[in-house]
Amino acid sequence: MSPKKLEEEMSPEVPIKSFLENKPVKILTEKDAYLSEVMGNQPSTLAEIEMVKSADEKHGVHRLSLPEYFEPLSYDCTTNESCPYHGWVQEEVHYNVEETFKRWKQTKRGKFIFHWFLNKKRSVDEAKNLHGWYFVNRTLFPDANNILFSINGSIEEGDNILGFMPYEKALRKRNRPSELSQRKVNSESERLKDNPQFYEAKLDPEKSVDGGVIADEEGPRPLQETKDF
Repeated sequence: MSPKKLEEEMSPEVPIKSFLENKPVKILTEKDAYLSEVMGNQPSTLAEIEMVKSADEKHGVHRLSLPEYFEPLSYDCTTNESCPYHGWVQEEVHYNVEETFKRWKQTKRGKFIFHWFLNKKRSVDEAKNLHGWYFVNRTLFPDANNILFSINGSIEEGDNILGFMPYEKALRKRNRPSELSQRKVNSESERLKDNPQFYEAKLDPEKSVDGGVIADEEGPRPLQETKDF
């Protein structure tokens, strides 16, 4: 069999499409892909934009507030008393016997504590491997709007990436520094209690110098550490 005939028999029956007939492949950077997705979710015409009513300004929302989808899931409120998800109510607090003032109290809490981490490999590795945080992604929260997620599937805000943890575990980690500090104070007090030069304060932490009580009926309130957002 001649080489030419052999070549004809081995050639594919379906002709190969030319390079010019193929659709061009657009390769985007992560930033360009994110901007493309954001703009793709906007109204497509000026007429549609003009029909959209201006949203009311959300009081208390700041750059590290959680996206609205995650706010009901959060143990901590990341806005303020205007938040509709955490049941803020006003209560009256008595102090100096005859004086009162009103303060806001959070009555509802979600089951997760969220935390913003610096979106750098060292910070992400430390949060995940050392402290046991998880990172929000599409798989864990499939009902969240796709516009919230970046091209890598996480939620980012500026240079920060959003992590979370069940509130029981996160509260243990949050309270551990104060517990260790109190344990050291108690240990030192116990060691020096028989020393005649040691002074142990007897004043209730929730009373003023002149004896005016500022605690309410629920009893003394401990200091609250900085929230994880």
